[in-house]
Amino acid sequence: MSLLITLGLGSAGVAPPTPPAGDTPWMHMVLPIVTVTIGPDYATDINAALGQTVDAHDHSPTKGKPVPVAGLDINADLPFAGHSALNLDSTQYNIRNATVTDSIGYLYFDGVDLYVIDGNGVTIQMTSGGSVNVTGTGGWTGDYGTGNSTANYIAASKTFHLYNDSGANKVGFLSVGDIYLRQGNSSAATAEVVLKSPLSGATGGYTLQFPISPTSAGFGGTENRLLLVDHTGAMVYGPAAPGATTKGLRAAATSGTVSADVDGDGVTINTLNTSTSLGVIAGSIGTTQLTDGGVTAAKLHSAATGISSSSSAYTNATGSYTDVFIIDCAIVATGLRPVCISLQAQGSGFVSYIGASGGDCKFQLLIDGTSQGEMEVSDGTVIPPGAISLFLSAGLSAGTHHIQLQGKHISAGTAEVNYCKLVAYEI
Repeated sequence: MSLLITLGLGSAGVAPPTPPAGDTPWMHMVLPIVTVTIGPDYATDINAALGQTVDAHDHSPTKGKPVPVAGLDINADLPFAGHSALNLDSTQYNIRNATVTDSIGYLYFDGVDLYVIDGNGVTIQMTSGGSVNVTGTGGWTGDYGTGNSTANYIAASKTFHLYNDSGANKVGFLSVGDIYLRQGNSSAATAEVVLKSPLSGATGGYTLQFPISPTSAGFGGTENRLLLVDHTGAMVYGPAAPGATTKGLRAAATSGTVSADVDGDGVTINTLNTSTSLGVIAGSIGTTQLTDGGVTAAKLHSAATGISSSSSAYTNATGSYTDVFIIDCAIVATGLRPVCISLQAQGSGFVSYIGASGGDCKFQLLIDGTSQGEMEVSDGTVIPPGAISLFLSAGLSAGTHHIQLQGKHISAGTAEVNYCKLVAYEI
């Protein structure tokens, strides 16, 4: 290794120190004066100059003229005997193009890069291709430091930025495991949200893309909306909720609806209350959405029923309708199903029938005071209770309804209802 060092050595232009009178300027030697100094004095002066001053000179002050750079011929390693080289302006190195392997404490260039050999004899590359080499730090590795690829921190906003080498300020991509999110400037690990991939091993991944800004024109208004994911993994905003402010799948109002076409069939979701419960609006699901046999009896709405007390031995021998004894039947209808009304036998131990004696008779059913039609029974005829019945395919409106059976004779005789009950029920 060659080392060019600029030292503070003397030169021919440096003035010598002022010697005593009669001495030489640099080593202060007393020389004999030609033709003046005689005999032993002449020899004494020569011996002193050669034997004491010249022989012992080392070019330190008063011991010789300082040696200029031009007078140095360093043709081997120059040891400093453990001392420092002080007041250096700069150092210049030769390019070795070879790795040093047998030295400690070396600093050298190999190719275009700077290397140092530490106290353990380990060679450390300090630069790489014109940049500081950071691959040995155990942090940023790979192609980091090439082009514009940098990690940047801005203290004012307390923000880290990662840039790639595509150009100035081109943000890079990040490949990491789980991401732990905390509130800005927070140190509480208990308040973190973890973003986690559901995949493991060699399972194929997918892309989940966030939606546009809810303040942009593409959001379409000020209503709150459901957030949906399409088949490509892109998050999109669903339709606005009519008449309600929704919060995800919750409603701020006590009820409301949001439209969500879950599988292309236009099913409408109904928010039932302020909890997370959801229901389907009546009529929005037809038979095409139901599996055959998929609705069990336990899942059907409970049917409304009503049954009267016994008629006992009812008779009416007048020409005006009267209510059959205690056969006023009330039904709380749901308004969703057909209704069947029928007279039935009271049960075991009783003889139940409808009849007319001494003349022809009539019977009628009334719903909330309105006759639903009359049935005539001839004199001397006895018919079973089920002969009087009524089927309402449209059902009854939701609410309480009173159903009555009345009887009378036409011109003479007695109308009879013997131990029967009136039953009304939704099918």
